[in-house]
This record gives sequence, structure tokens and C-alpha cells, in this order.
Amino acid sequence: MGEEISAGTSMAAPHVAGAAALLQSALVQEGRRARAIDLSRALLATAKPVPGASRVDAGRGVLDVPAAYDWLHASHQTGMYLVRSLPDGGNASGGSGAYRRAGLASPLDTVQQFLVTPMGGQAAARLLLAADADWLRAPDRLELSGAPATVTVTYDAGRLREPGLYVGTVWARQASDTLAGPAFGLTNTVVVPYHLAEPFEERGSIRPGQLARYYFAVPPDAGGLVASIEIGGGGTGSLYLFEPTGQPHRGGGRVEVGGSEPARGTITVRANDLVPGVYEAVVVAPPNSGARYRISAALPAIAVEEVGPGPTAVLRNRTDNAVDVELRAQVLITVRSLEPSAATFFASLMSTYGPFLSDRLIDYFFLFP
Repeated sequence: MGEEISAGTSMAAPHVAGAAALLQSALVQEGRRARAIDLSRALLATAKPVPGASRVDAGRGVLDVPAAYDWLHASHQTGMYLVRSLPDGGNASGGSGAYRRAGLASPLDTVQQFLVTPMGGQAAARLLLAADADWLRAPDRLELSGAPATVTVTYDAGRLREPGLYVGTVWARQASDTLAGPAFGLTNTVVVPYHLAEPFEERGSIRPGQLARYYFAVPPDAGGLVASIEIGGGGTGSLYLFEPTGQPHRGGGRVEVGGSEPARGTITVRANDLVPGVYEAVVVAPPNSGARYRISAALPAIAVEEVGPGPTAVLRNRTDNAVDVELRAQVLITVRSLEPSAATFFASLMSTYGPFLSDRLIDYFFLFP
């Protein structure tokens, strides 16, 4: 029947479910049965980290079913905990991990708090804490008495200056059973984006199935964004572009290059599709071969600064050099006369969507009486 390599949560979910079913089946044959939470903790505690990959890329890592089986037989007790990151500084997560998409909000944005709540009526517990990143600091231990407790971690801003993705986790282990593995983790993600005052370009190489992430800060008046990739050595690869919200670029967030496709590909964000904030570009190598690539990104040299009556438009040159510009305008809606009911509807339409359009579009439409 051949072989197929697939990825994504659609593949991961049945894989994990199958591993849990395999563990439960082995225990049932021994006259035992594990709770769902026990199976989950066993798989998480024994997963093997992926070399060179962060928790953003690979979560806890690769399942190790034999190790999880041994973990269940050892009758480890790690407890159950609910973790929430609190809204400190630039943290925009609202979930269990702290996430700063646009870097530190200020030089003082170096403190992050987490709320840890014991579940299931657990008694007092002592947890040992340790960070896995040199820019992350945390207390040595956490004492729990059954009530929620706050853990405060700090960031070393001096180590978060270069553009890139920084991911660090403070791991908590039961002091009474450190061999049980982590009881939970306090994950912190800080994105330090490139600022495109000048066009960006970088060459790199990635191994089979791996990826490289790049982040670009795009201001509201940017007028667009262009991201390109070129693959060398006759290889293949993919470029993905994600908006500041995390969703794929609405104008087409993926381009394939190499092989039967051209060696160079480009994703263009038009002004009317622009969402101000930090965009993420991801270069991905195919699962069966590595990729040597060149990635570039730039903002348009000319931006529409203002659209006025008439209609008129004010353009701004972002560069220090003279730029030739071809300006085109298109009438999308022409209104000559309206019945009262239609006029009321049109006025309602513009009052509802007009402010959104004027804030987000550069390719404006004009109305003529």
C-alpha cells in the first residue's frame, strides 16, 4: 500500500489516543485499570523532548509508551494542578502559558505571575521548581496547602534583545517523588520581532521536517508586507505567513517552492488585508530532505498616509531615495440618488462599516454624489 508522512493535530490526536488505549489494554490484562488522568500524566511525564525544538514546536515531545507503562507500574503520585498565567505586562495569553507576541511591553515588563490551583482536594504538597532557560528565574520551591497559590517568575531583559522566539518553562516536581517527572510547567514565550526599517534578508538551512520561524513588526501605516523565499540546491520547501492573530494570512498564507514549482515564491499582504502587529513567517523543510533557503521581507516603499475628499490621497515615501510611483484609483460604488428606505440602509451600512474600512484599507473606495 506504500507509505505516507502526515503531520498536524489530526495525526497527533489518534496517535496519542492509540497510545493511551495500548496502556489501558495492558493494565486490563493484568487485572488493573487506570484513570484517564493517570494515563495522561504517565504519557506526559515520560515523553522525550525533541532535540532543537521548543515546546511551541513539539509540546512535551515524543511519546514513549514502554516508559509510560513502567511509570504506571511504579505508582507515582504527582497530583493534579490547574495553571493559569495572570495578565502581567505584555502577556496576552489568558491561558496556562504566558505569551508576549510583540516582545516585552516595556523595560519593566520582566515579571510574570502564575496561579496554581490544586485539584481533587489534595492535601499539602511541596514542589521543587527549576527553569530550563537562562533568561528565566523562579523560586526554588512552592509550598501548597490545598488552596491556590501564586508563583512569580522574572525575565532577564538583557538576554531577550536579539530578534527571535524565546521559550522557557519552569518545571515543578514533587519533592517526595522527583522520579515521577514534572507535575506541571509554567511556560513563558517571548517573541522579539524584526523591525523592517530596512528590508530583511537571511540565509539558512534546516534538517528534514524541521522549521525556522521569523517575526516581523508591521505598523498600522505600513501599506502592506512582502515575504519571499528562495530554495537552493534543487531542493523543496514551504513558506507560511501568519497574521498577528495567529491565523493564516487571509490573502493566501502558503507558498510551495522547488521541485516542480519555481525555486522562488512570494506572499504579498495587500494594504486592504493588512492587520497591524507582529506577523510570523515559517520556513518548513519536507519530511524526507533538508532545505537551504534565503528568506526576505520588506514593507512597501510608498504608503498611503491619508485619503481625503475629491477624492485626494496623500502618499508618503518611507525611503531616503526618490521613488517612481504609479497610482491607480477605482470607483467601486457610485451613488446618484436613493429612495428614502435605501438611503437609510446605506447610511446605516456606512456608519457600521465605514470606521473599520477607513482604519484598515489603503485601497479605499470613493463615493460621488
